[in-house]
Amino acid sequence: MNESPYLPLMRVQVQHGYFEPGRTRHMAFDPSEQTWHLMRRFDVLMRCDGQSMVLHVRDDQLPGLRTECAEVGGALHFQLRSTDPACAQYTAPLPPGQLPTFAPDPGQGSRLVAQTGQGTREPMVAATTVLGELMLPMEVGKTADSGPAAEAEGRPNPTVPKMAWTLNVEARSTIWKYWLLGDWLDRDLQLVDLAGEIDFAPPVSEALPDGRIAKVIRSRTAIAVQERSPHRFQLRDACSTPSKVLVPRMPTATPGGLGREWQSDDTKWVSEIFVSR
Repeated sequence: MNESPYLPLMRVQVQHGYFEPGRTRHMAFDPSEQTWHLMRRFDVLMRCDGQSMVLHVRDDQLPGLRTECAEVGGALHFQLRSTDPACAQYTAPLPPGQLPTFAPDPGQGSRLVAQTGQGTREPMVAATTVLGELMLPMEVGKTADSGPAAEAEGRPNPTVPKMAWTLNVEARSTIWKYWLLGDWLDRDLQLVDLAGEIDFAPPVSEALPDGRIAKVIRSRTAIAVQERSPHRFQLRDACSTPSKVLVPRMPTATPGGLGREWQSDDTKWVSEIFVSR
């Protein structure tokens, strides 16, 4: 007897703010023990590409899967984690001891949003960063198993998952701290954002760990750390009229430059960026 074909059941797409849209990497989806047993029992296939997960199930297995899933809460559960060791350095920090559970919100369309409650902190695989728990219901009102043309003809679209969601993960934002190494004493230094969106404080002199004195310029507000930052900052000499461009495009923050420093009786996350003359 021929088996019915596999059809896409649900899809989750992750967009991490550190990466360019559509180019998130290193995401892994680990089913809970209960979900794993359901997937195994009903031959559910899981395909992941580093930024999304798609579950496939045979049409004749779907009724049984829905029935048994309803008996254990009506949702499939996964732990979302990153396999990139540097992920914690470019991901917005979570409140201490808390882990969000993401689930569909009727008011947010197809987005997964954080729910109240606390998930498990321990990763299912060692040396990874856990980003949250996913709670994916088998039934979410109207399903997405048909496109406009298919709906008009009253037939399902077999290429579109029945349920599809997106999950946005926020990138870490830090104060960008530029260390200007070398002899800048004869310059009236000014760091300028060509888009006019980011302001920088005037340069100050600070000591490096080895005792050398360097000029330091900090952003006045936190800036998102991104793999390809859209910002373009220029270092200029304000002594000239018009001001002379010393560095036409300053380097941007990287995950490896993350650190903490005291500012106004509090500690803040900073990204240290070194520029030599």
